[in-house]
Amino acid sequence: MRLGEFELVRRLGSGGMGEVFLARRGGAHVVLKLPLPHLAREPSVVESLSREAEVLSRLRHVCIPRFIERGDVAGTPYICTEYVPGVSLAFLLTKHRLSLGASLRILADVAQALTHAHLARTTDGRSLSLVHRDVSPSNMIVGFDGITRLIDFGIAKTAVSLVTTAGVARGKPRYMSPEQITSEPLDARSDIFSAGVVLYELLTHEPPFDASSEFHLMDAILHHEPALPSARGGPPDLDAVIMRALSKRREDRFQTAAEFERELLKRLASLNRGNDHHAVRAFAEAWRRDPLPTPQANPTKRPAMVETKRIEKPDAREKPQLHDILYVEDEDINWEIAERSLRHKFTLTRAKDSAEAFALLKTHHFKIILMDIQLSGSDLNGIQITEVLRGRFKGTLPAYAKGVERRETPVVFVTAYSARYPRELLKAMGGSDLVTKPVNFIDLSLVMSRLIGASAASFAPQSASL
Repeated sequence: MRLGEFELVRRLGSGGMGEVFLARRGGAHVVLKLPLPHLAREPSVVESLSREAEVLSRLRHVCIPRFIERGDVAGTPYICTEYVPGVSLAFLLTKHRLSLGASLRILADVAQALTHAHLARTTDGRSLSLVHRDVSPSNMIVGFDGITRLIDFGIAKTAVSLVTTAGVARGKPRYMSPEQITSEPLDARSDIFSAGVVLYELLTHEPPFDASSEFHLMDAILHHEPALPSARGGPPDLDAVIMRALSKRREDRFQTAAEFERELLKRLASLNRGNDHHAVRAFAEAWRRDPLPTPQANPTKRPAMVETKRIEKPDAREKPQLHDILYVEDEDINWEIAERSLRHKFTLTRAKDSAEAFALLKTHHFKIILMDIQLSGSDLNGIQITEVLRGRFKGTLPAYAKGVERRETPVVFVTAYSARYPRELLKAMGGSDLVTKPVNFIDLSLVMSRLIGASAASFAPQSASL
């Protein structure tokens, strides 16, 4: 079945007003969100889709599927977004209990997505004060690349003109915050509560609040304290983190999703397993079903194929342009991993110490710099090299470092001691991001996607040579 230039492959889900399809256009798979056929011309439904498109167009993060465009086919509006091969967290929860590391990594990715959404702004710089309002396992896609995405901003609330109906409790009752149930004004801390419910379920395989009816469930959320996760098989050292996220009073919760993420990453780091994206990927792959099945016959009755009118496509760039990278690294193994991980997409040049780095910087213009902080045996460490580039270095420069022009090239710090260097500190030192040693493809692709605005999946190598 076709809808304009899209071939509808299969229905991914449906609700009271719309449905979501896996579609194909020009050889590429995408996701289409459409109103139900009998509601395609209903003004309130069309306006709802339009608002969702406005929200999505302002979000650019690896943990949120990329918005491609909104359009109209013969009076049927649609939203087109990136297709992420993977499985929903709701599906995984029905199959098995995830490892602690995988659970923390999934929620840390969701917290990253929430941080980005909560800080989103309009084109004229005003804060959207965006609240997702439906943070739940069914709206989390665990990608086969190991990265979890937060989806479905259809009922998201904003402080400016994108808001859905005020004063109406929307979302799945099991994951609603107390203030969401009582229809109070919401802020980012409501989403943190919902994320805490999901983490509780991941670690105990039981909901923190359960009841025989929706009324009693909401009463439990409002008035009852859940059992400690450790009493239900969860790790004791995460009791305080989860219970804080589930505080009845929003003032007692984590105040930002970034703060919640930091606590999760601290615990993840203590496991000495890296970032555990690999564990997430392995678990998702174990439950892989054919992500691109053959099209269903007549998945739904839709208008005949007509010319598609594209209304909006804020990011027409389908593939990132080639970016040259300088990697200042004294350890051969980390250089080799980075070079093999990124060589199909970038041209990498190596400097083994500060002298080689400045020699290259005087003769080449690099668009991204990967900077080892330690640089054993070098006159200057990575932070000092960056200070020189930013015009902030206060000490005595070696002769070879003099005469290098000041520049704002993005610098990604690389270190085995990430706990010593909080991101806020590294940014104050002139860094744009951080990669923890030993370097790996997942971390590198995440950082590069943030820097150039492409999906992390686009960095996948073209062969299995890694």
